[in-house]
Amino acid sequence: MPISSNNSLLKKIKQTEDEIQNVMALEDSSLINSRLAQLQQQMDLCKQLEAKETIKLRIYGANIKTGKISSKVFLSVLNGFQSMTDIMAEYIVRTSMSKDGKINNELKSVTANLSDFQIVDTFAGSFGVVLEKDYGQIAINANVSKENQVIDAVFNIVENSEDVDSLIETIVPYGKRTVQHYKAWMESIIDNDANIELNWIDPSASSRKVNVRSEMANYIVTTLSSIDVSEDEDVELIGILTGVNIRKKTFELSIEDVGVIKGKSNLETLITVSNHLSKRVIAQLTKNTVCSRDGIEQTNYYLKNTHLVDEKD
Repeated sequence: MPISSNNSLLKKIKQTEDEIQNVMALEDSSLINSRLAQLQQQMDLCKQLEAKETIKLRIYGANIKTGKISSKVFLSVLNGFQSMTDIMAEYIVRTSMSKDGKINNELKSVTANLSDFQIVDTFAGSFGVVLEKDYGQIAINANVSKENQVIDAVFNIVENSEDVDSLIETIVPYGKRTVQHYKAWMESIIDNDANIELNWIDPSASSRKVNVRSEMANYIVTTLSSIDVSEDEDVELIGILTGVNIRKKTFELSIEDVGVIKGKSNLETLITVSNHLSKRVIAQLTKNTVCSRDGIEQTNYYLKNTHLVDEKD
């Protein structure tokens, strides 16, 4: 909604407030108060519809001149980022839904909204673009939270890429395809001898910034090349839900004759299943195994949902 609409509403709100003051001593002001409340609701809606999400992508390096960049390098870096958001959207939706029809419909919606960034500006140092998504069309859509999960997951992976253990621990639970896409993105950065900086400003105006230099990309590729991740497998396990950590987005499940298994999940799922803490549940999980070159295997679990066990059975 244009700024002029906001200014018009502000003027009407001020006029209504003045009218209330003038009639307070003369008559019942309930109708005017109601009008003021309606105008303030319209203003709140205007602010919501004007919410924007911004990602500033800066590409720099010895071969990239200020304000200039080859289309090959630019598209390679941008496509790598887009590929990561798409694969993360697919994974997060698939692990939060159970029916194929719903998965396909919601997946299309989420990935379409993620792809809706538009290039609205450029900036120097060396070459930067501002990608912007207007939330006006989807501000009250439930998919907004999943979109935030997707971008958050991508940033978490990049932020934890400087340490071998942290990188593997962060990325592997998202599956083999995510590992492959991230590796391909980093290889494109190496091939183009580029460095990138991503600055994400979400609709609440919170900001996160990450940097990937060519040397770091090489380190990431080496790390991911040293492991083999199995295909995802959907499993159900029965046990007692012994732990939920909202901040770290992790859970613990105690299984008889097996012990405690730990894994990750998304915020929405963990809030929902926290009602089942210390109770016997059927846990729906996605499972994969990562094997290092040394032959060390590690099993990873991603929690999708829990259901209470009917103790009568």
